[in-house]
Amino acid sequence: MAVRFGPAAQNSRLVVAAESPALNGELVKTDGPNLILRVTKTGAAPAEMTVPTDEKTQFHFIGALVDGKPQAPHEGKLQDLKPGMRLKVMPETGTAEKIMVSPALESLRPK
Repeated sequence: MAVRFGPAAQNSRLVVAAESPALNGELVKTDGPNLILRVTKTGAAPAEMTVPTDEKTQFHFIGALVDGKPQAPHEGKLQDLKPGMRLKVMPETGTAEKIMVSPALESLRPK
């Protein structure tokens, strides 16, 4: 995990940001307990990767305005995932332990 400290823009509060190594991608489909993600790494063409999950994998859906309606942050399950959703998978390799789920970009655009 990387931790950065620095001043916040135009105020005197201290801002702390932490990053964990993770695999970021867009969900293409689910295949049983496996996720098929489209991953784009800097300087490389998009590639599909298979990410295994198990009964211990945690799914955390972030809060967002989806299709014009507020969606509160909540816990979910594999069956709640839909193609196009953006996922942050931790750890980067092996069976996923924790997945942060963001809505598909299309659902975030105003209609």
